[in-house]
Amino acid sequence: MIIFSKEVSKNILKLLASAGKISDTDFEIYRSEDDPLVSLVENKIITEQELTQGLSSLYKVSIETNFSIDKTDEAAFKSIPTSQIIKFKAVPYQFNGKELISLVADPSNVVSSGQISALTGKKSTIRLVTVSQYRLLLDKLTEKLATEEAPSVTLTPKKVEKKDKQKPEKRTEKEVKFDSEDPTQVKLFVDKILTTSAKLDASDIHLEIYQHGARVRYRINGVLNIMHEFTEYLNAHFNACVARLKLMAGCDISERRLAQDGALNFTYIDESIDVRFSSLPTKFGESIVMRLLRGEATLELDQIGFLPKDYDILTNAINSPQGMVLVTGPTGSGKTTTLYACLQSINKPEKNIMTAEDPIEYTLDGVRQSQAREDIGLSFSNILRAFLRQDPEVILVGEIRDKETADIAIKAALTGHLLLSTLHTNSAIATIQRLGNMGIPNFMLATALSVIVAQRLARKNCQECLVDDKVDKKALDFIGFDEFEQDNLKPKKGKGCDACGGTGYKGRQGIYEVLHMSDEIETIILRGNFQLSEIETAARQHGFETMQDIGKRYIAEGVISAEEYQRVLSE
Repeated sequence: MIIFSKEVSKNILKLLASAGKISDTDFEIYRSEDDPLVSLVENKIITEQELTQGLSSLYKVSIETNFSIDKTDEAAFKSIPTSQIIKFKAVPYQFNGKELISLVADPSNVVSSGQISALTGKKSTIRLVTVSQYRLLLDKLTEKLATEEAPSVTLTPKKVEKKDKQKPEKRTEKEVKFDSEDPTQVKLFVDKILTTSAKLDASDIHLEIYQHGARVRYRINGVLNIMHEFTEYLNAHFNACVARLKLMAGCDISERRLAQDGALNFTYIDESIDVRFSSLPTKFGESIVMRLLRGEATLELDQIGFLPKDYDILTNAINSPQGMVLVTGPTGSGKTTTLYACLQSINKPEKNIMTAEDPIEYTLDGVRQSQAREDIGLSFSNILRAFLRQDPEVILVGEIRDKETADIAIKAALTGHLLLSTLHTNSAIATIQRLGNMGIPNFMLATALSVIVAQRLARKNCQECLVDDKVDKKALDFIGFDEFEQDNLKPKKGKGCDACGGTGYKGRQGIYEVLHMSDEIETIILRGNFQLSEIETAARQHGFETMQDIGKRYIAEGVISAEEYQRVLSE
């Protein structure tokens, strides 16, 4: 459970920055965290006593000076339903005659005082406690919650699994008011989580349980967002919701000690959506992550967002009879989309295209796709060996994870095959070093590599509510704008409107650096003992631009904000 509101966190961070307690860089780092003030205390930037004193002084709320968890009045503690305590973030502590004293860590929660008074018929007083004292209260609240929790679903998993897989239920958006006291709404609540994710175009759904509560998060435009509207009901019925999803995914609901994988399907309006399901045991319960796989990868290569010169380099490489094309970047940067677009571009009846994937995220007509399964020994390297006996022209390997796979991939690229794959590296140039560190000989690297694409996905400014962005000079210096560029720069950001849901962002922009293996770079690799800066210098002679170069251009054009640049491209 997040303890402090964004507004309170922001105000305290500003005070600390103005007092010189934290730097401007630390201000930006902490501001991006889920609960910045808790992090400040845990990192010993300030003590929790200093924090509480500062909050008391700033918001004029009294501190509870005689706190002891043993002094908690059980009658007071039970005077408000658990769901309301979680909602108010104000924990009933003691009765003092006709007065009820409730304790908070966040002073902005004093607004709940009137509602507490209405619920209990007592005069309501709110007092501040430290973070650790508040956590003791939440521990007690967890015990109360456990006694109130609804029983888990007890249906036989195999029968339900068969029914769900044969005929997925059609789920369209329904306006339902969920009552946290009603366990019979679990099925409707799970349906609402699924349909809302489809409506908001989320790529992933997270159901998480912590010591003091549960939450739902959607990954939208590459960023996780807490869906507060689901918190109250999920807190009351977390195990039942997990059981329902595990049934739908064909997993064993009685097994909570082991990780499980599964799949489910639901229909939103007229769209059938496949979902990859994963459960993981954690200290306080099972963590659920679901990846939404919506339809087919329909993006054409010329629609992804490559600069014209980079598009030409990539299309020349994938239309060559042999060589290695690598796409690199962190999870969620769009590597799979780029690879599928490449395959669609060259997918013709006269070509035998084969893929080894984990998992197979989209189905491509005319392409033979194989699912890697490490648990039975069907690894990428084993599939690759089998592919070479299947007369392929084009091979895609989902990821080069080890030296064995890298060796076979390199040899395939050297023996008349076009090989496409991914790696996890920070830049195109760093990919060469990574392969070298895997033990691939320099002469094989220099000969096999054709093109390396490094990429990121940034949230685009909403063009409906674009306004000037007053970016601090230090931030512009950090990004890399020189004095002349800053004088002529007019950065933009989205203010937030109905079109973008108040976020200021709408859609995503791919940022790609495309490294072509020129003769000069091949010579550097063959020589060995090279420096990455040496390769970059050689590449720039042929028009190479880094993702940072391109990102700066997008800031100048108003495509992305300076803040978004720092989130996805800061080195």
